[in-house]
Amino acid sequence: MLDKIIHTHLDAMEAIEDNLEADLEAIISKIDVEMAMELPEIEMQGVAQDIEDMLIDKYFEQAVKEGKKFAQAVRKSKEIIVPDTTDPKLNEALASDKHQD
Repeated sequence: MLDKIIHTHLDAMEAIEDNLEADLEAIISKIDVEMAMELPEIEMQGVAQDIEDMLIDKYFEQAVKEGKKFAQAVRKSKEIIVPDTTDPKLNEALASDKHQD
């Protein structure tokens, strides 16, 4: 079960990465070479802005959604116990307990 959860998440992230690469290539292919030669700062600033907008508008939300789906699947899994706590030192305490066993 856990391996299915992990592989499903990795497949989703790989699909996002593939789409991201295609979108980046599309943006890069639209670079105006003449403008880049004349005013490289302005052209590259526009490209950087397009990439930033794409990442925020499209991929940030997708990555968060996939991360939440993964976390929910892990929480529902009977193979992993995820303590419901807000204690920031819990990981240290759990690690100490493991070493004492």
